[in-house]
Amino acid sequence: MKRFFLVVLSFLILLAAVSCSGAGDTSDTTRGSAMENATTDDPDTDGTTEEPDTDGTTEEPAGPPAPPATSEEDEAPAYGNKVGERCPVLELPAYSGRGTFSIEETRGQITVLNFWATWCPPCVSELHAEFPRVTEAYGDRVAIVAVHVANVSEDVQRYINEQCADLDVIFCLDGDGRYYSMAGGELYIPHTVVLDENGVILRQIVGATDYESL
Repeated sequence: MKRFFLVVLSFLILLAAVSCSGAGDTSDTTRGSAMENATTDDPDTDGTTEEPDTDGTTEEPAGPPAPPATSEEDEAPAYGNKVGERCPVLELPAYSGRGTFSIEETRGQITVLNFWATWCPPCVSELHAEFPRVTEAYGDRVAIVAVHVANVSEDVQRYINEQCADLDVIFCLDGDGRYYSMAGGELYIPHTVVLDENGVILRQIVGATDYESL
């Protein structure tokens, strides 16, 4: 009986030893598979980093599109009779053998456009007392244009010849008052419009003016 138990015990020990040996082989196999997978996952490189194939230049991003070209005429203010607008242009008959005149001829100068009449005392006063002071002070930088409104007699040219021969003034005629209205005149003369070098209205002066106000 005792011998039987010894045989059984020996068999169990042998069986346990065989089981442990199989588990060890399986672990080694698992480890080997893991190492193989790790080796396979690594990229096949030679230790260097591949540089992009360029010619050494960097491409600059495209800038915004250029704005459309504009002309001086496109940028100029609209025509009108308010400050900041371009004074309307109209060709007028001129005195003293000049033929005709328009304010386009005084571009590049400050223009004092004065609407007057020989029968208007304040008009005559500023024509002789104030405008000569302007031309003396500023010379060719300023042009004085006296536009006679409503030709009620033939005495205008004679008055200019006799009384205004020494004035540096361009004399014109607005026989029907059309240009007077276009330039902003309404009811009264004298009426003076001061323009910049581009014909843009700087000031509208209703009634008599003087050198200091101009």
